[in-house]
Amino acid sequence: MKKLSIIFLFLINFIFTQSGSASLPDLLKNASIMVGMNQSFYGTGWNELIKDIRDEGTDVDQNPFRKLNFTLMNEFDAGVLGGLKYVSYGYNIKASDETIIYNHSSGQYQSDTEIVEAERELKFLKLFLTYPLNSGLYIGIEGGYFMEGESKNKINNVSDEVEIDRDMWIDDDFLEFDYGLLGQFYYNINENMLATIEGYYGLSKFSEENIEDDAGIPNVFHYANLGIMYKFGKK
Repeated sequence: MKKLSIIFLFLINFIFTQSGSASLPDLLKNASIMVGMNQSFYGTGWNELIKDIRDEGTDVDQNPFRKLNFTLMNEFDAGVLGGLKYVSYGYNIKASDETIIYNHSSGQYQSDTEIVEAERELKFLKLFLTYPLNSGLYIGIEGGYFMEGESKNKINNVSDEVEIDRDMWIDDDFLEFDYGLLGQFYYNINENMLATIEGYYGLSKFSEENIEDDAGIPNVFHYANLGIMYKFGKK
């Protein structure tokens, strides 16, 4: 945990050091905002769990989990990009399991199907730092803290929703800090608008335990993001 905090503090220090001596007009000249839509992907543990459930005969549909994200960023010396991002991970699955039971009243066998729908959303506030390679391509690191989440379950049309706050997350022994590698590609639409593609590969685990089985939460998240960026200043 100490090492993770050092990474986060390094990102904060770099961004504020680079911008500390700049005036507000200079900051706005190089500042940008971005709105994107990201889709979650998962580590091997979660994918193997879904496969095992299917192999046991349960029909599982894993729908794409997509959420809006928001970014405020700045361009520093040598074209380095740094910024603050609000992003959500999660999943959305629907499972159905058919059981054949014997009805003693009718003396016949009949099917009983249980339908379970589950959705989890985990929201993070993150910092990133990326370095230019060539032709709009950037690579770097991203890290941040868990803010809040939401759990929605429905079993045969009976719904249940639970808000997940930071205290609940920490009490369950989940790691609150998430970090990984970030790749970005920017394509100029005009002098102020850019199209953005991002790929994030998570390196941290929320728990050393096998939480996929115990808590029903993927231990590792990745995401792909498509966004539109607006630059306040003009080149």
